[in-house]
Amino acid sequence: MSISKQQIRQRLLHEFQLGHNAAVACRNVCTALGDKAVGESTARKWFARFREGDTDLKDKSRPGPSKTIDCDGILGSIEENPTFTTRMLADAFQCSHTKIEKVLHEKGKKWRHGKWTPHELTSHQKNSRFEAAKKLLERHQKEPFLNRLVTGDEKWIRFENPHCSNQWLSHGQTAVSTPKPNFHQRKVMLCVWWWIGGMIHWELVEGRTITAEFYSTQLERVHLKIRTARFRKLHRSGVILLHDNARPHVAHSTVQKIEELDWEPLIHPAYSPDIAPSDYYLFRSLEHSLSGKKFEDVRDIENHLSQFFDSKSDDWFRHGNESLPEKWQKIIDAHGDFFD
Repeated sequence: MSISKQQIRQRLLHEFQLGHNAAVACRNVCTALGDKAVGESTARKWFARFREGDTDLKDKSRPGPSKTIDCDGILGSIEENPTFTTRMLADAFQCSHTKIEKVLHEKGKKWRHGKWTPHELTSHQKNSRFEAAKKLLERHQKEPFLNRLVTGDEKWIRFENPHCSNQWLSHGQTAVSTPKPNFHQRKVMLCVWWWIGGMIHWELVEGRTITAEFYSTQLERVHLKIRTARFRKLHRSGVILLHDNARPHVAHSTVQKIEELDWEPLIHPAYSPDIAPSDYYLFRSLEHSLSGKKFEDVRDIENHLSQFFDSKSDDWFRHGNESLPEKWQKIIDAHGDFFD
C-alpha cells in the first residue's frame, strides 16, 4: 500500500496538535507507516511551518523567473517600511529573494543592525584576552579538544519579547526605533550545558538566586547526564568545562565541585562573550526564535525551548563549537580588543 505525501503530512500535523516534537512525530509516523516513511529533517521543516500557524499541507509554489523587476516599486516599499525582508518583497513582487537583494544593494541599501560591546576594555583586560586566546589556539593546534568541551551558560527568558527588525537604510538615514523591554518584567533564568554533539542538559530557574551551592547541584545533574550511554564518548574523553566568571562559577565551593567531578575548567578571560559559544551562537539563534513571542506561564516557555532545541541538529551544535578557533584568532589579530 503506497502512502501519499498528503497522508504523511496529515499524520505530522496530528502529532504536532498532540504536542509532540518533530523527533517524536517522525518516530511515530515511521512506526505506523514504515521505517522510511518520513525523515526527521522533513518532519522538522513541517513543524516549523505549523508553529508559524501555517497548516496548509500543500507544497508551496515557487515564484518563476520574472522578465522585469519593478525596481522603483521595491525601493518605494523599503522607503515606506525598512523592516521588510527580501523574502517578504520576493512574495510581493513575484521574484526570487536574491534578485530583491541585488536590487537593494545596487540602490545603496545595506542590512544593518546595531553593534554592541559588553564593556569598555582596559589595557590589562585586552592583554588578558590576548594571552588567553593565544594559549587556547596553541593548545588546540597541538591537541584538538573541542570534542571534550562542554559550554555552560545562563540567559534570562522574558514572558514578553517585542520584535525589533533589522532595516534597509540608506547612508545617514535614521532607523525606526523600538522601545526596549522592561527589565523588571516577569522572566525566568535558562541554564544550559551543551557540547559539539548537541544539548546535554537545560533547566529553567524561577524565583531564586543562583548561588554557588545551587550551581554545584546543577553541575551534579549535568554530570549524571554525561554518564549516560548517549554521552559515553564525552565521559570517557574527559570533560573540559567552559563557563564565564560569574561569582557562582568561580566560588571556592564550585571549584571544589569541578575537581570532584574530575572536570577541567577552561581558561576564559573576563568580558569575553565573543568567545563563549552560547553568547555568540546558541543564544543569538534562541533570541531570534523568541522575537515577538508572548508566554502565559513557564510551561509555555518550556514548550518553546523544547521545540527550539529539538529543531537543532548535531551538525548545528558542532558548527557553533568549531568556530571557536577562528574567534580566538580574531582576538589575537585585534590585540585583545573586541572584533567585528
